[in-house]
Amino acid sequence: MSEVGRVEALKASFRGVVRAAESLDAVRERVEALSDKEGPDAALLSELARIGTGIALAAAALRSLSESPSQEREETS
Repeated sequence: MSEVGRVEALKASFRGVVRAAESLDAVRERVEALSDKEGPDAALLSELARIGTGIALAAAALRSLSESPSQEREETS
């Protein structure tokens, strides 16, 4: 991957993490409003699963892209 492509991929991964975090913040009130007697409904659980998957994928991509330049520099030294 060219350096320009790597930078653009890094930016896209970072934006994905930020968007996923914003999605999590959007359901914060619904989660905080849950009572001990009444658990989350299926729609909330589904939304949290979707957000969690998005966060995991975006974070993995960001981690991979942020580590690869330093590893390549070490290999060429």
